[in-house]
Amino acid sequence: MPSIPDEKIATHPHPIWQDQANYIIMAECEIDGKKYKEQLWTKRLGDNHFRICCIPFFLKNVHLGDEVDTTLKDGVPYLLHSVLKPSGHQTFRIWFQKSAPKELYISLPQMIQKHQGLIEWSSTHLLTVSSSSQKCTESLIPLFEKEMEKGNIVWERG
Repeated sequence: MPSIPDEKIATHPHPIWQDQANYIIMAECEIDGKKYKEQLWTKRLGDNHFRICCIPFFLKNVHLGDEVDTTLKDGVPYLLHSVLKPSGHQTFRIWFQKSAPKELYISLPQMIQKHQGLIEWSSTHLLTVSSSSQKCTESLIPLFEKEMEKGNIVWERG
């Protein structure tokens, strides 16, 4: 089996649906032109059929609750292949700027949760958010825009 350097694998120490998860799969992603892998906590539904139980940190267009299938590629088993059934969740990534007030690291996640958003921290500066409804999404975007205008965060959707 090929070896993958640990520093190029994103892991989820506290997946949001950890209580449902029973399997970890791998996904390939690209950040600034560099290829990385991300481990995804999942619930196994069939041989190569899984439900995502974490909020992807770097992987685009795969969301909490999506049902996916996997394949064997270059000796890596259970590598994400495609989304079989979208969950309807939306994913947001929030990068806290170094100049962001320390209290924002507490208040923004609290506001997100108040609007029914689910959160996972990747690092001290990167927070991922999952929205399960249009109402939630519509209430979160103005919060993100306000903090971005102040220069406290950068955010993306996808």
